[in-house]
Amino acid sequence: MIDDLERCKRNGNDCAYLQQMITEQKEIINKEQNRESTEIYKLDAELKTVVESWESKVIQSTANTVIERLSAAKSSTDNPFNLHDEHGDLETQRLLKNDLKQVKESLDGKVGALKAQFDSLRQELEKEKYKNSTLPKMNQLESLRQELETEKKKVNSLPRLEAQLTKLQRELEIERQRNSSHSELKGHLERLQQELETERQRNSSHSELKGHLERLQQELETERQKNNTISRLWEHYQSLQEQQRVEKERSDQLERRISELVSQANEARLNIDNRDEIETVQAKQDRGQSIYTPTEASPAPAGSAAIKTDNVTITPVTRVELDKVLREVDETMAGAKDNSSTNKPGRKTARILRSLMADLKIVESGNDQSELQSHVNKLTESVETHEQKLKEQVETNSVVQSRLESLRSEEYSMASTPNLSNTTTGDVKQIVRFEIASRMHEALPRIKERLENGLSEEARKRQSLAEEMKRVAVEFVALHEQLDKIKSQPQESGPGLFEEVQQYSKELASLNQRVASLESASMIAKGETASDIEELRMQSVNLRAWQDSFTTKSLCKEIVDFINATLPNGLQRQIIDLASRVDQFEARLKTAEAPGLKRRRLDDGVGAAAPRGPQ
Repeated sequence: MIDDLERCKRNGNDCAYLQQMITEQKEIINKEQNRESTEIYKLDAELKTVVESWESKVIQSTANTVIERLSAAKSSTDNPFNLHDEHGDLETQRLLKNDLKQVKESLDGKVGALKAQFDSLRQELEKEKYKNSTLPKMNQLESLRQELETEKKKVNSLPRLEAQLTKLQRELEIERQRNSSHSELKGHLERLQQELETERQRNSSHSELKGHLERLQQELETERQKNNTISRLWEHYQSLQEQQRVEKERSDQLERRISELVSQANEARLNIDNRDEIETVQAKQDRGQSIYTPTEASPAPAGSAAIKTDNVTITPVTRVELDKVLREVDETMAGAKDNSSTNKPGRKTARILRSLMADLKIVESGNDQSELQSHVNKLTESVETHEQKLKEQVETNSVVQSRLESLRSEEYSMASTPNLSNTTTGDVKQIVRFEIASRMHEALPRIKERLENGLSEEARKRQSLAEEMKRVAVEFVALHEQLDKIKSQPQESGPGLFEEVQQYSKELASLNQRVASLESASMIAKGETASDIEELRMQSVNLRAWQDSFTTKSLCKEIVDFINATLPNGLQRQIIDLASRVDQFEARLKTAEAPGLKRRRLDDGVGAAAPRGPQ
């Protein structure tokens, strides 16, 4: 009972009821004690009467025997036939002594028998006492007296106990509030189930994102293929530029040869004119010599004399010299291209001129121009399609970014929900939310940032590539226009064309450098995007595996068991302790309120001797 009282004081629950029960128990004990005392008095009185009756019987029997012996001795003394002498008196005294000894022995035997009967009666009374359960009740009364004494001693410490009781009442109020929160646990569990369902839906959305990432990878693969086609077109464009350069060099060579041939033809024409004049002058001189002699020559006017002297001073050119000069011209003009040897002068020059005219006709025919124009059109179409694909890729990236923003806002809203109770399930919910929020906040922004950076970098590089291709196409068109101008103006000066050729070569070298830088940048971007996409794929796979393993029931059960094992002041443990204490208290109350108690027995199986009452 003291343990129950202390437990009740620790728990602070139903103290007034316990005090009332104690008072009732005290009253019951007092009543039982009074009843037992009256029964003991009755038994003692009965024992006294029995003993007194036996003592009276023993005394009566001894008196009767003594009277009988005395009467017999008196009759023997009153006999007249017997003589009284000293010897007779001694004999009678001896006989009396013997009789008294016998009476004493008989009395002792009767007293022993009476004692044995008294002991047997006492044992029977003890048995009856055990049957009536008086002695256990007396022992219980003694223990209760001791407990009451201890309680009286503890009454002096009531102020301290009252402070403890107020503290315990506060704790009990908190416990009642926690017990009232049990009704909310079911709602919390349902909300947790709903949250798990939302997490499953998010996992499904993550799977959709994974499929979208796979589609993006496929689109990136198609874009790589398109980039490969663009690189092939760019190589074809470079080959066309090389052909254009070769044709330009050929046109420059043709122009130089035409200018040289024209200058040589002009020189030859001047030489022929001079030769004709010389021949006419010689013919006139021959005719003049044949008509006039030097001595008979009449004096000519001053002007004619001056003309003749001038004609004479001109060096005459013969046909043999002219043929030789023309052959030399043919040799220098033909070079190593024409190995055929002819005797007629000017034949090689005519052949070279015909070949030059054929080349000029081929250049002016415009076949190469139409092919270049078709290639340029193809390049512009491929650039336009590539630009459209880039725009679509930017739109898909914006959609993915908006989806990631919505997911992150949902996660922040879920992570910012308050904890409504201080229960074990609430702790589990907090831990689960904290883990999910921390992992998702660590993983999703990093994935989003890398995806956005990779996609923006790829879009920027593709846009720069498209702009570069447009600029190259514009420059190609400008170069083609300049080439048309060069073809339409074949009579321009050689130095100007040489300067333009040098400028074009510089521009082509710069274009080649730009193309090489673009190729290296595209290869670097390709490697970076491939590594980033692979890393994103691995991170999404790891995140999906972690979520699948985290949302299982076994893991949640393990978390709950771990929390229950590591938190000694948990609600479930406190409820179990309170329930066990209440059960013990009720059991003790039931045993205290029971109508009959079990009989206590000693080790030898015989009831203990009851204490004698007052004599």
